[in-house]
Amino acid sequence: MPLTLAYKTAQQESKYADAYVELDRVLAEMESYKPIVNGYPHWQKSFYADYIYALAKRKHYTDILTTLQGISIPLDLWPTYTRHAIADAYLATNQPERAEQVYLSLFNEKNYADYDVYSALYYAYLEQEKFEEANNLIDEMEHQLRRYQYSQVKGVDRTTHEDWEQYLSLKGLNLAYRNELEKAEQYFENLVSIAPRNIGYQNNLALIQRWRQKPLTAKQGLEQWNGLDEVSQMTEINQMNNAQALGNISYWRELNKKLLQSAADDTGVQLSYKELKDRDRWSVEHHSYFSRNKSNDDRLLNSLRGSNEQSFWTRLNSPWFNDYYRIFLEHQYRKARYKNKKLEDARVGLGLEWSSNRKTANILLSERKDQERLGVRLDWSHWLNDHWAYNFSVDSDADIPLQAIDQKHKGQSYVAAMNWQANESRKAGIQYQAIDIDDGNLRQAYQAYFSQQFFQSPQHTSTATLTGYYGRNKAVQVDYFNPVSSHSIELNLQHDWLTWREYERDFKQHFELTLGTFKQKDFAHQPVYNFLYRHDWRISRVCYLNYGVGWGSHPYDGEHEDKTYAILGFEGRF
Repeated sequence: MPLTLAYKTAQQESKYADAYVELDRVLAEMESYKPIVNGYPHWQKSFYADYIYALAKRKHYTDILTTLQGISIPLDLWPTYTRHAIADAYLATNQPERAEQVYLSLFNEKNYADYDVYSALYYAYLEQEKFEEANNLIDEMEHQLRRYQYSQVKGVDRTTHEDWEQYLSLKGLNLAYRNELEKAEQYFENLVSIAPRNIGYQNNLALIQRWRQKPLTAKQGLEQWNGLDEVSQMTEINQMNNAQALGNISYWRELNKKLLQSAADDTGVQLSYKELKDRDRWSVEHHSYFSRNKSNDDRLLNSLRGSNEQSFWTRLNSPWFNDYYRIFLEHQYRKARYKNKKLEDARVGLGLEWSSNRKTANILLSERKDQERLGVRLDWSHWLNDHWAYNFSVDSDADIPLQAIDQKHKGQSYVAAMNWQANESRKAGIQYQAIDIDDGNLRQAYQAYFSQQFFQSPQHTSTATLTGYYGRNKAVQVDYFNPVSSHSIELNLQHDWLTWREYERDFKQHFELTLGTFKQKDFAHQPVYNFLYRHDWRISRVCYLNYGVGWGSHPYDGEHEDKTYAILGFEGRF
């Protein structure tokens, strides 16, 4: 760490350590008086009113609620500042319904409700998914909060009131919480152009840019403040989160360690620390697929595509070591029925992953069951900036049709792709894949897509994706589906509905419809369709589960294959 930065860090840590020394002494002294006060009921109200208020200043919210349990004083008899502290305690301990009622009572007190009360009530609404009430409160704040403050000194101009500055930030964040990220970014860009020296506005702009999947842009916007003698805490937290998003793990760890000393009670710093500790744990990912296929043409099921398909993929990841490396185990299994015969393929591998600064590399050594042959797969991906990324992959023992594997054939695959994104809502990409099979076949595929979100609300998001495909294969006699050429165009519509949320847990319903047309050489254009319905559960901060069912139809050699399928997936750390 540079000497200047080390000096600034030491200063800030010292300030944080000294800030509450006197208050902590007073709280300890009041704690010793509690047995005496409890013996005199007429002293309790005045004593505990101040004691609860002091606990709130130290953010000891659990202690506040524990204290209240031992006191039989109705809520409405507490002084206003004590009720405010009690409401803050309810909100901080995930009881927004109770917090809402207490905050609302504060509005009955003349001239008491300031920005802090309004914003706390706003977040109580938000935690209950009361987006309409929260939005209405933003409108009310615009008319109720003071915009300017005036000096008693003659000739001194008025200045913007602190409450109004904070309100302007909350107004922009409200757009983001409602999933209107484009409007939120434009809003803060406008504020920054009007008040370029306002660090708060710049930090909120950086926050929105990161949420829009532009962490490098966010980082560059904050670098202008690096020369200040004392960087604001909000800026440091943003820098820490940018480092995490950009994959700069060592700098993320350094900033988090520093902020745990200077801002240990900040929930964002606490969450960042948990996510750093997550990297020291094992993790697992799994996906399963089951289908039952039907067709009027038995040849299609028995020879080309198969029926009763199953596939499983599981990856077990070790904890990260040296910040940028981890080992993983991978297992893959495929099975389908052909001509009353079950064909299967099992593959297990050991790999090493390296990831740093938005670059990722994998090497996997794998072996297929009963074939005693070693395969090597190399993967590389790299974000060049916030908008462009590329990746490529080489596999010496590629996944090829099961019929080819049953005949002891082997294939090599090569994949190259380029992806572009404007932000989280607009993306596009192209990909080329070649699979060279030792039965004389060379399978080539070209694909391009464009994706655009077209509807956003607090609990709903809709996306449309247009995909074009062109494939070409060698004209060789094989048992699997192998058209000389084919092409398709498909429109995919997706809708996600956040049906339920409770802090680190939530439940989403996912709807997906695909409509398109497929053309194979020597056959006419035919329709393609698919529908998927899926449940996505976030069971905890580090545990996810999804499952779904789908129906689809696709033509092969002029005949349609109708498919009913189910999927299952989970991810977790332990």
